[in-house]
Amino acid sequence: MPDGPGQASPDLAPAQREGTSAPVERFDPDRFRDELVEAEHLVRYMWAAGAVSDRAVLDAGCGTGYGCALLVENGGARRCLGVDLAEEAIGEARSTYGGDERLEFQVGDVTALHLPDASVDVATCFETIEHVPGDAQRKLVAELARVLRPGGMLLLSSPNREQYPPGNPHHLRELTADELRALLSELFAHVKLARQHNWVASAILDDEKFAASGVDQVELGVGKLQGRAPGTELYTLAVCSDEPVSLPASRALLTHGLEVRRWIEEIELHKQADETKRALAAAERELLLLRDERSVTVGRLEDRVYWLDRSQVDLNRLLRRRPLRIAFQAFARLVRLSRRLRRK
Repeated sequence: MPDGPGQASPDLAPAQREGTSAPVERFDPDRFRDELVEAEHLVRYMWAAGAVSDRAVLDAGCGTGYGCALLVENGGARRCLGVDLAEEAIGEARSTYGGDERLEFQVGDVTALHLPDASVDVATCFETIEHVPGDAQRKLVAELARVLRPGGMLLLSSPNREQYPPGNPHHLRELTADELRALLSELFAHVKLARQHNWVASAILDDEKFAASGVDQVELGVGKLQGRAPGTELYTLAVCSDEPVSLPASRALLTHGLEVRRWIEEIELHKQADETKRALAAAERELLLLRDERSVTVGRLEDRVYWLDRSQVDLNRLLRRRPLRIAFQAFARLVRLSRRLRRK
């Protein structure tokens, strides 16, 4: 069930899309041919291929089976069993690779494998654990430990939550490097981490190497200009065993150079989206302030109207009272009498 990042990032996390940058649930080699996401997925199996020669291998969360085929063809695995919960993916794997008797594919739950104890030499589980709920992740690792023979090896990966672009709806719980190490150390005596990250490269090649494609190894002298601290990788990989282990040799897989242009376009789109989100958030805060001010002003006005109503005097009603009417009539007579006296 592997998939790729949900959006581009300055750390060169590619977007999986078909006219859109929306994340997909499963990596499809044909759909993402020559894209960075293809290199991300294939290079993990190229790396693991260095540890499977003449061994019985389980690939937990195998998807459409491309990784199993790579482990057999390039790694020399004696046999490889691929297990995935998706019947459609297993059907495609059987259709594509069913002619190779070294390969077998089963529909199954990787947290409850239908395999005997101590039945495989190596287990791989790439970009699968993040699809499992947090409370079941330990169960997944325990199942993989159960089916490994003594001295067997587990190779597993997870997007690093501290670096991986957020928002992939298919990921239930991504693990940081420290979380991954802690989880694996509960069930394995020996755990070593490797770091997977995306880099931009410029290569000078002869004609044969320049024309080469696929996952076949090209001998290169590679230098590296930028360093990063462990823990800032996009993906964390681990090798685990009940005996001391060594990491497989470091591997890299180059892809199409025009990918860089798409990353830049995606980055700019997401920057614009972030600016729009910030502007909308500021407008929302301003509307809330205006609403509060309006409520306060309306309350004050209602209070003033109330007291004005209380202070009004109904003269007609007062004059209808007899004592006040007599007093008013007497006052009027005095005024008229005063005027007559002045005329005299």
